[in-house]
Amino acid sequence: MHITLLVLTIPRESIPYAIHVLRVSCEASIAKWFPHLIRADDSRHRNFHVCLRGVGTFGNGRVIWARVVDDSGPTSPAVGDSVNMGICELSGLAHDLHEAFSQCGFVPERYEFKPHATLLKIRVPPGSGRRQQGSVTVDPSAYLPFAQHDFGAHAVASVELSEMGAMDPQDGFYQCTGKAVFR
Repeated sequence: MHITLLVLTIPRESIPYAIHVLRVSCEASIAKWFPHLIRADDSRHRNFHVCLRGVGTFGNGRVIWARVVDDSGPTSPAVGDSVNMGICELSGLAHDLHEAFSQCGFVPERYEFKPHATLLKIRVPPGSGRRQQGSVTVDPSAYLPFAQHDFGAHAVASVELSEMGAMDPQDGFYQCTGKAVFR
C-alpha cells in the first residue's frame, strides 16, 4: 500500500541528489506541519498514521484505492501514541515536495494530489494491447462491498522515492530507491 505524493522523471545519475532533496524536504515539512511536536531538546515525535475509509477506482478499474480521511472514526483508534497525518498535512507535504524538487531543477509531472492509498494496481504488459481493449480490470463486485468500509489507522514510517515499473520481487511494481524515515 502506498500514497503517491508526487510524480517525477529523474535521470538515473541524479537519483542520489533526489534522495538528498527528499530527506531534507521531508524534515523541513514535518517541522512545518507539526511544529507542536518539536520539543525543547529538538527531538521530535515521529509516529504518524493515516486513517483510511471507503474505496474507489480509477484507470478504468485497474487501480483500487482507499480514501484518506481526517479522523479515525469510532472503530479505528489511533495507532499507539501516533499523530494523525490528515488530508491537510498530506497535502502540505505533497506541496512542499513539489516546491523542493522544482527548485532543485526536477520537473514534477502534472499531478493533482488527491489523498488516497493505492491498494491494488493491475500491471498491463507493454504491447499487449489489453490496455486499449479495457479487458484487464477488477470486477466491481470485488470492491463495491467496501465502498464505506473503515480500514482504520495505519502507521506512516517513511516517504519513499520509488521507481515505477522496476520489477521489485517484493512489491511487483515499485522499487524503493531511497527514503526519508520518520525517527
